Amino acid sequence: MSIQSASGASRGSSVVGGAFNQILKEFYRPAVVDQLNSKTVLSRLLGRRNEGIEGKFMVAALNTGRNHGIGVAGELGRLPDPQSQQYQQSRWGLRYSYGRIKFTGPGASGTRSDRGSFIRMMDSEVQGLARDIQHFDNRVCFGDGSGRLCEVNVAGGGGAGPYDVTNPGGVVSSALGTQYLEEGMRVGTVANDVSSLIVGTQPGAWSNGNRAAFIGAVDKVNGTVTFEDGNGAVVTPPTAGGTMYLYTANEESADLPGNSWGRGLEQNGLAALISDADPVFQDGITGNYPAGLGEVPTATNSVWKSSVIGNGGIAQAFAPSMFQQGMDLADQIADGSIDLWMTTHGIRRQYLNTLVGAKRYNNTMELDGGFKALHYDGRPIVVDKDSTRGRIYGLNLETMFLTYETDYDWIDQDGSVLHRLPNQDAFQAAMYRYWNMATEQRNRQVLIEDILDY
Repeated sequence: MSIQSASGASRGSSVVGGAFNQILKEFYRPAVVDQLNSKTVLSRLLGRRNEGIEGKFMVAALNTGRNHGIGVAGELGRLPDPQSQQYQQSRWGLRYSYGRIKFTGPGASGTRSDRGSFIRMMDSEVQGLARDIQHFDNRVCFGDGSGRLCEVNVAGGGGAGPYDVTNPGGVVSSALGTQYLEEGMRVGTVANDVSSLIVGTQPGAWSNGNRAAFIGAVDKVNGTVTFEDGNGAVVTPPTAGGTMYLYTANEESADLPGNSWGRGLEQNGLAALISDADPVFQDGITGNYPAGLGEVPTATNSVWKSSVIGNGGIAQAFAPSMFQQGMDLADQIADGSIDLWMTTHGIRRQYLNTLVGAKRYNNTMELDGGFKALHYDGRPIVVDKDSTRGRIYGLNLETMFLTYETDYDWIDQDGSVLHRLPNQDAFQAAMYRYWNMATEQRNRQVLIEDILDY
């Protein structure tokens, strides 16, 4: 594919026009989709559905109750009163992921003598964005939709910090809270966070007046972090007290609105789908979104719960019998079968140690793609770097899926992938995806939690 001279890029001319847009749409989009899908373990295992989308929702009917018009009677006795199956309609709202890249005019102009250099610069940015969106969404796939990265203890540090962080993903865990944190992440928080999130709450103000800050350092050994502004100066979080969580934030500005950070706006992940409780989030801005996963509350639909094997939030040692207990519960409660176990590297090592101790070395199986996995009773034990510490998820794959209106694509509704930034010698491109995770039978899934993980 030919490209016009990059010399006009700083002025929004030839490269910003037709040829450059064609490169992004025709060349990079397939590469982006392949890269994102091939490296995400969980999404590769789940089915994909885009049927049934009505506006912003996918609608599915759930059979939630039996026909109890059944009984016995003596001769000439009365037959049972007729009844019917009980149904509940579930609605799954789509949520929105975005990523942006930016080129400066001087950077593009500097490659004017080498057309290939411009392509390499663009390739680096686009492929980097593809990798990083995949990394972000993979973490979301294990969350509960609240957007919580961890709980932060403002009393654990003070001043320059460091601050103690606990409960990765916002779920109760004995693991350190640094699992999902990286240096350079832009985060926001709000004091006195509540169990039921009403989206639209503005982030709290940090010590410099901005509504977000950057993670300066992450100590994975001691479970602490420090915070700084965009210039590297130390900042402190809001300290009004109460429970506080960290969320991703889209800007460091002083007026960041409540619909521009991660609080309550992320897609459902395993922590939401595989649970015996309603998710903690509510709908954006109004807070009037019906309660319950898929708008089906557990209070009035007791079958809309997963089996949970826990220890009341107190860390317990791993035991292989937990797998059998989970399989038995799925079979007894929902006539379900666990297809695979999703967990962490630490818990898999603990299971491996039990096999070595028992001199059993044949508990491996080969999965699609050519990689091997340990298994329990023929069910593979799959690990993912983003699987929440201290947890094992038992999945019935035929009842879980990704729902989406659009897969990853470039924003180009006006016919242009590349856009000039106002009042700047620079231009940008943005990628998006409208999607969510859903299940048709929540009670066929199993959660084993409160496990000591290391």
